[in-house]
Amino acid sequence: MTAAPVIRAPRGKELAADVTAHGFASVNDWNAAITTVGLAYGAVTNHQADDVQGQIDDIEKDTSLDPAMKERMVASLKAMIPSPENRQIITELMKDEAYAAKLKLLDQEQ
Repeated sequence: MTAAPVIRAPRGKELAADVTAHGFASVNDWNAAITTVGLAYGAVTNHQADDVQGQIDDIEKDTSLDPAMKERMVASLKAMIPSPENRQIITELMKDEAYAAKLKLLDQEQ
């Protein structure tokens, strides 16, 4: 997500002001952070990284796919697997009641 569409949205300038007031350099940086936290939280609580790894394994075994396409697909999926360090950070944050309550908001569907 780039900041341009957000800034043009009716409340986009408010969002940009809010995220920068909370220490993010831009909406793009905020989006990257929340995406990273969301992926790590999903990996810890719902084992989503295991599902992604299964998809990678299936793609790598598929002999009908073009090698270049296979490489792009695998790279895209690997980007969805959080690092062990990020998983550990989320695990530690979940032990803190204040953070745990906020992290649980990631499970809510909009």
